[in-house]
Formats: sequence, structure tokens, C-alpha cells
Amino acid sequence: MAIREHSADFRQTASRRHIYGLLAVLVGSWTPVLFDAGAVSSAAELYALATANHPYFVPSQAAVLYLRAPMAAISACLLCLSPGLLLALALRTSTAVGGWVLSGFGLSLVVVSAAAAFGQVLLGEPLRGNSFASVVVLCTALSVAVLEWRFARGLPPALPFRGNHAGATLLSMLLVSWLFLVVMAPKFYWETFTGDGAHAFETSRLLLLRSLPFWDSTAGDMPGAYGITTMLVVFPSSWFVRLFGECEAAVRLPLVLFLAALYAGILAVIGEGRSTCLGKAERSLIWLGLAIFVVVLAYSVTYDPYSADLALPAARKALSVACFLGFVLAFSNSKPIWICFWGVLACTSSPGGVLLTGLWSLVVAWLWRPRPWSGITASVAVLSAVTVCTVFVPSILAAVNLPAPGTEHNPGVLVRRFTGLQLDEWLRLSFLWEWDYLRRWSFLVLPSGILPAAALFTWRRQDSLTRALAIVAVAYFLIFYVQAFVTLHYFVPAMLLVLVIYWRTLASFGMEQRKWAGLATVLCGVAALYISLPENARPVWEARVVGSAIDIRFGGYHEMDPAVYRRLRIFRHLIPYGDESCIPEERYCGSPIVWNYYAYRHQRVPRKVNYVLQPDSLDPPSGMELLVQEGDAALYVADRTVLAKHRGLRPPTPAGSSIYAIPRDRMFQQYGPSPIELLSPVLKRLGISW
Repeated sequence: MAIREHSADFRQTASRRHIYGLLAVLVGSWTPVLFDAGAVSSAAELYALATANHPYFVPSQAAVLYLRAPMAAISACLLCLSPGLLLALALRTSTAVGGWVLSGFGLSLVVVSAAAAFGQVLLGEPLRGNSFASVVVLCTALSVAVLEWRFARGLPPALPFRGNHAGATLLSMLLVSWLFLVVMAPKFYWETFTGDGAHAFETSRLLLLRSLPFWDSTAGDMPGAYGITTMLVVFPSSWFVRLFGECEAAVRLPLVLFLAALYAGILAVIGEGRSTCLGKAERSLIWLGLAIFVVVLAYSVTYDPYSADLALPAARKALSVACFLGFVLAFSNSKPIWICFWGVLACTSSPGGVLLTGLWSLVVAWLWRPRPWSGITASVAVLSAVTVCTVFVPSILAAVNLPAPGTEHNPGVLVRRFTGLQLDEWLRLSFLWEWDYLRRWSFLVLPSGILPAAALFTWRRQDSLTRALAIVAVAYFLIFYVQAFVTLHYFVPAMLLVLVIYWRTLASFGMEQRKWAGLATVLCGVAALYISLPENARPVWEARVVGSAIDIRFGGYHEMDPAVYRRLRIFRHLIPYGDESCIPEERYCGSPIVWNYYAYRHQRVPRKVNYVLQPDSLDPPSGMELLVQEGDAALYVADRTVLAKHRGLRPPTPAGSSIYAIPRDRMFQQYGPSPIELLSPVLKRLGISW
């Protein structure tokens, strides 16, 4: 008995020593973001370099671009992860490094976001800079207290950062994050927003004033996009806005955090239920697959004809798949509480998360024996709760005059997309040979590195978990493959699940076979990377030219007055939206939210104003003529020659690699009358948003 007690005491002492060693490393890693957070805004202020001959390599600014700013960004990721990582140790969520990092990420999403909202309400003012950092540090201290409480109860945590190449894995996350930030610096700091990116920025900024990212119904085009099934990404994005200020990079840097969580999730699912683990070289090759994926996200995944924005949809899609992998891991381990936890995160990260969760539940109910009823029940409960909230919460909040969730991504939207199917194509089975459809297979094969897609055909070598993932990936892909109107980001989850399936299947092969497969993976991966590179990688800067020529003489932007965003629709008379048939060949296009951002961004710098937006009650600006008047706003122009130049801007197009370019008439769906829309009046009477 005495020997046993002595052994337990020794293990507790050793565990406590390792944990406090980890805590010391984490605290040390906070130094750049606490004392040099301005490095990110300093890098962003070098936006004039976007027009340089070699914007991807600027030796004169190497210190800030390639050292200080990346260190501050990675430091911010570690700061925000710290509470979750320590709490994951206390809760003994995983004994593997991948599962531990993924669990810590999920816990931090909830803990840090809730603490920031509570602290903001308590203080009555936005949490910015060190005030937000102080809240995160306090959360970390509380996590340490939970650890000590667990020690006091004789429940020391399992240490997942021992063995199985744990140190090399963690180091690779830091090193690859730094490489992404260095190699793609212009995309993070200087490239102008797309409409989606600007929308993500403004909604993240909204969380500095509110607890939930929902817009007033009077805020023009802003309210629709962020609802129950899309709101999760806004919370971590707001962390970086709080730490680094209101610049483009602030809503793009979360992608680095999401990629680390995604890599951890892939490792965790690959190793689930396996006695052997991947070697260091094989773990490195997973990063090759993710590098191809990042290039596709950074340059080709977009609605914009000129560029893709890392803020949206790239960040949202990476977050969504990471959360779904957490859900799969919890399901495999039969942990109903964690199934609900990750299920809610997956379903609130993107509409694709809802679809993935639903497909997974159906597949395992059909495929697995014995059926995992506890997991299926938990999944159904989550899906039911999210559906009920999505359908009824907007109406309830609107009834009590509170900002309601957007309805653009409600469950009914997926159903409505099938009303756009072209029946003549189905009847002729033309999608079997038409180039537009055949090319869609490349959306699955190329971003994963070509060879991983072959794992879908190794059914006999797959276990039940891998088979379930394979069926989900194929089903998810086919749901969007057959649709007449698609965009590239619809296929992102399938791209990533193929990576998991490949490496999990490969782990069942012998060592000699794995060596040859590794070589083939490198060759195919390099080929896929080359094909996925953009034809023109220069950062797009034209939106800054238009926005900086606008002077907005209304107040309320910094207070996020809904009227500010309602008036922005007037800018469509200046530069059209991007869904017109003449775009981009005949006319330049853009989003009013983008013009608004750059108009305010350049308020305090010398510039030549060519447009003035002001109250219609004021006298016209000297030397300007009225272009258009709407509501209480009037838009004036000084020089129509300059206006013609702005409308004649022609950034390189299409964005990214031509292999991923989707014709714009296949990207924007105009819903026509369909039988299902006959239900709309009935649904509206029931208070159901469609």
C-alpha cells in the first residue's frame, strides 16, 4: 500500500512539474503579442508595397514582415489557445497530441468568447488590446486552478505531449504557421478586401459592441449573411481585431489558428483506434496536402472575379472542417457530451457543418455494427436543436425588437438550390460528359494532392471509421456536383476529408509500401501544387484606389450605426456589384462595404477626393455635380474622367488558377418559380424563415 501511494505521489509530482513547465512556455510565448502587437498594423501600413515589382519579397522590410508580425500573430494564437489547452489537460480529453490541441482549440473557442462577452458587458466598453489580453490571462489562471483542483482530488492529467513525435508535431505547427505568414505576407497584410472579406471584418467589429454578431434589420445588406449556422467564425476573428486593431490582417490571421487546429484534427482522426502512428516524414506530408489546400483557398476560392480573401470563405471553411473532425473523434470514442459539444460547434460554423453532421449520423446508423445509439441520439438532438433555433429564433428576436440572426444560410437554402437544377441536363444525362461537370472532379482530386483521392477506391483496406468518412466525403461532393449553380468553396470539406481517408488507409499498409507511397505522394503533391498556383499572384489593390477617393460626411461608422450601412447601397451607381452579366469583361465591379472601409481607412491621409457622400439637406460640395440621390443621402462626383478611369479598372481575372475558375453564370443562381416555393406563404404564417 505504501509503495502504491508513493508511486501515485511520484506520478502527481511529475505531472505537475510537466504542466508548470508547459505553462512557463505558454506564458513566455505571449511576449510578442503583449509587447509588440503593433507589428501587425505596422506591416499592414506598408500596403503601398502591394504595387511593387516583387511584393512577395521585400528585404528592406524583412524585420517587420518576416519576423515581428508573424511572431505577434503566432503569439496571439498561443495566448488565445492557452486556457483551452490547460483545461483540456484537466478534463483528460485525449492522450494524443492531435486530440489535445484540437480539444484545447474547441474549449478556447467557448471559454475565451464567453469571457470576452461577459467582460465587455461588465465593463460597459469594448475590450481592446491589453484589456482583452488580461481577460484571456485570467481565463488561463482559472484553467490552472481547475488543474490544481483535479490534482487535489487525485486525478492527475494524462500528458499527451509525451512520445509519438509530440514535440516534432507541435514544432511543425509553429514552423508551418510562420512559413504561411512569410510566404503569403501580401495576402495577409496588403491585398484589398473582397465583399465577403469586408463583411467578415465589419461583423467581427460588431462584436466589440455587442455579445452576438447579428445586425439590425435596417443595416442595408449586412443582416443576411451571419445567422445561427454561420456565426461561430466571427468570435475568434473578433479576438484578433481586439488585439491588432481594425486592419485587413486582423480577420485573416485567424486562418493560421484554424489551420493548426485542422492539422491537429486530421492527426487525431488518423490515429484514432490505431496502435501504430505515422512517422515524422508522413506527418510532414500531411502539411504538403494542407499547403495545396491553402493555395487553393487563398487564390481560387471566391465569388470575386479578381481575388480570394483569406477572411472569408477560407477561414470559415477551415474552422468548419476542424470542428467536424472533433465531432467524428468524439463519436468514435462514444462520448455523448463531447458529441454535443463538437456538434454544436460544427453546426454553427457553416451550413456545410450541418450537412456533414447529418450525413455522418445517417452513414454510421447504416454502416456500423453494433449501432452507436448513444452517439446517434446525441447527433439527432444537436441537429434538431440547431434546426429549431435557425427556424424560430429570428422571428422571436425580431418580435422583441432585438437584432435577429441572418437567414441567408438557413436549412431551406440548400433545398432551394435544388430548384435550380436544369432538368434538361438531367434528362439527357449531359452532366456525364459536359466539360463544366467533368471539371468538377478536379475540385476533389487536385486540392488534396491527386494521390489521396485514390484512397476512396481502397474499400477493402478501410475500417468502419474510414469507410464512414469515405461515404460522407463522396456523398457531400455529389450533393454539390449535380447542382447547376456552384462555387468552389462548396467542395472544401470533401477536399479535406480525402486527406484523412488517405493517411488513415495508408497506416494499414506495410512499411515498405508506405515508403513508396510517400514518394508518390510527394510527386503528385508537387504536381497538384503547381497546377493550383494562380496565373497571376500579385495582390489586388484596385479597391483601395476607388475607396480612398470617397469622402463620407455622415457620422456613426465607429458606433456602427445601421444607417451607415443602409446608405451604402447608393454606391452601386458608382461601381456595380459583381453578379451582372457584363462583369468582369466589360466593367469593373466591387462591394459597397469595401468602398466604405477604404473611405474611412484613408480619412486621415492626404488624398484626392473625387466623390462625396453627404446628407441631401446640405449644399452641394464646391465644384461637384450630383450623381445620384437616394433616401437621405446624395452622392456627388467631381471629375467624370476619373470616374471613367475607376470604372475602367481591370485587375487580372479570373482569380487563382484557371482550372478552378467557375463561369459566373454557373456561380450566381437566380431562383425561378418552383413548386416548393408555393409553400412560402404557409411557412411565413407559421413564423418560419425561408
